[in-house]
Amino acid sequence: MKSEPHPGHAPARTPPAVRLIAGLLLALFLLAEGVQAEGPRPAPEIPAYVPGQLIVRFREGLPPMMMASALLSVRMQTLEVEEALDLQLVAVQPGLEEKLIDLLSANPLIEYVGPNYIAHIAGEPNDPAWWRQWDMRQIGMPSAWDLAKGDNIIIALIDTGVDASHPELAGRLLAGYDFANDDSDPQDDNGHGTHVAGILAAVGDNGIGIAGMAWQARILPLKVLDAKGDGSYFNIIRAIRYAADHGARVINLSLGGSFHDPNLQQAVQYARAKGCLVVAAAGNQGGALLYPAAYGETLAVAATDDRQHRPSYSNYGVEVDIAAPGGTQTTGIYSLAPGGGYSTLFGTSMAAPHVSGLAALIWSTAPALTVDQVAGIMKETALKVGTTPYNTAGWNQELGYGLINAPAAIQRARQMQAPTPTPTRPPAATPTFTPSPTPLPLRTVTLQLRAGWNLVSFNVQPVDDRIPVLTTELGSALEAILSFRCGIGGLSYYAGLPADTNSLQSLQGGRGYWVKMREARTWRITGQPIPADAPISLCAGWNLAGYLPDREISLASALASLGDRYQIVLGYHDGQARSYYADLPAGLNTLQTMRPGHGYWIYARQAGILTYPGR
Repeated sequence: MKSEPHPGHAPARTPPAVRLIAGLLLALFLLAEGVQAEGPRPAPEIPAYVPGQLIVRFREGLPPMMMASALLSVRMQTLEVEEALDLQLVAVQPGLEEKLIDLLSANPLIEYVGPNYIAHIAGEPNDPAWWRQWDMRQIGMPSAWDLAKGDNIIIALIDTGVDASHPELAGRLLAGYDFANDDSDPQDDNGHGTHVAGILAAVGDNGIGIAGMAWQARILPLKVLDAKGDGSYFNIIRAIRYAADHGARVINLSLGGSFHDPNLQQAVQYARAKGCLVVAAAGNQGGALLYPAAYGETLAVAATDDRQHRPSYSNYGVEVDIAAPGGTQTTGIYSLAPGGGYSTLFGTSMAAPHVSGLAALIWSTAPALTVDQVAGIMKETALKVGTTPYNTAGWNQELGYGLINAPAAIQRARQMQAPTPTPTRPPAATPTFTPSPTPLPLRTVTLQLRAGWNLVSFNVQPVDDRIPVLTTELGSALEAILSFRCGIGGLSYYAGLPADTNSLQSLQGGRGYWVKMREARTWRITGQPIPADAPISLCAGWNLAGYLPDREISLASALASLGDRYQIVLGYHDGQARSYYADLPAGLNTLQTMRPGHGYWIYARQAGILTYPGR
């Protein structure tokens, strides 16, 4: 079988300006939800914890109403709920964090309460050629390396072998096998395999060369291609089974052939059944996918260039699953070369190890995840890049589900891992039980939704916050719900997609939501009332916030608690985009008031707590 062509041989009446800015900002969110762009900001002195936020864990088995009432009794508002870990992130008045921790610690309903401590990324690695690694920056690796580094996950590299003497791979290589020559020395006599190995696991932050995807992963080198880059299906089949039987969690195949062989497919199926993720390059012919990437049991990887577009050489079709940096002839991927050197190559051969390395980082974070879950995480968190539209499932035939997003994938894996058991505490005196305050009567708010987009919020915490339950009366008229969270970006719910593919799973009072309707409907939400002056935590930058008061009031009065911290407010009243710019004369702003049931974009110059006027 001929290998994938060598990567080096790949074919090659407001002023119009104000209305335009407001409309563009709104449209950008709708068209690019899930991608958060952030410009450079000065580096302020960073506190030990997030001001105005606490993490609360209630005792198991409490009804949601009881938890909500416990927080409302001390005028707290829930910002986030992590159901899998029984945790809630709540907003408090900055400066009162320690006082409220003492107060809530005495509540027998609460298992734990503490600050929302701040962690810091380790920063960019000190490898001198890091500046060349545009590919690693494109997929967010500086942030990802602070979360995971691979921790001895075994990646089988089925290729031309690996230069075992390269200093960037010291301590990363296991004893492999040379199937091409039937001996135990899988030395690289081509360069392709060593280049791929560098992308996978070159030791980072060691002061030399480059940084690979998974610094602490282990590579099992299996040579199946000769010095010309050619090899047989038979040897590839043998190597796949060998990898599956020798502890590999990931198998990287930066190679491919033009013909289907059921034995090759069976080898891939065997590895998959043994718990291996088989990652394969799509190929560099600008046409149909090569084998084994064309098999449904593999994770087929297409390439992106330095502009996040599909280069013309990258194969495409219904089998493509995901994309990663592959580069072009003018802007390739910088990695290792035999003899302790470095070289620049390009192609889907280079894209595949980015995906294999990310899989190792995910598994080192959450070892219990299945193959399907690891692949699903990468697809779910991928960035929708390129010029070809994605379908309603978020897929297209050129880049699959999009470009891998390393930090988002690892964060998702952390959310999915099993919760850590609470340590057993020593026996303590039985506390005197203090009943929670009597919950306020439930209240129902009514929203009139127009056909098309609506920017809404509600000032009750729903009895059941699951979207399918909350939107039952909207039926088939509901098309989508979008939201936005600081540090995460856009979250989405599409009524026509399977539930587990949606990144937005529940709705919270006090948040803003874009709701797209096929036709007008009345939407009723029942829940525990949220006080009009409950604190809402805003981060520096854009926030999609809800409006809590029951009456319409002037924007200046509504946001008085922020002082000069806010710069821009965007709304969507009566189907029209409206804007308020603090630096413009009042008469030029079309957004003059804030209304019940509406959500608003607020751009804050710095983080702060928003408190609307009380009733």
